[in-house]
Amino acid sequence: MNLLRVDDSLNAKKIMYLAEQGDADAQFLLGNANYSGDACDGGYPNYLEAASWYRKAAAQGHAKAMCQLGTMYYLGMVKRKKGDPNNYKQAADWFHEATRRMFSTGFDD
Repeated sequence: MNLLRVDDSLNAKKIMYLAEQGDADAQFLLGNANYSGDACDGGYPNYLEAASWYRKAAAQGHAKAMCQLGTMYYLGMVKRKKGDPNNYKQAADWFHEATRRMFSTGFDD
């Protein structure tokens, strides 16, 4: 059961509030919900929104968000802007940083 798909709208509002206040775990959850489509009307994924929330969590050192970003870049789900490096390079950078983070802090991040 997805945290944002439950009938308790208070729970979803709390997660959104926490994410907007900078909580990396809540940002990661919103990224997941947008990635899967659970946070969107009609149940369709919103990869741009997912990447946005993952970036916010990753900026705070959230290793799982870094892994998700790496996956999205590797699969071409995140569009490159003109002049950006190859998606594979971006993916490798995110995977490297996530791995570095996990080994420096432990795998429970």
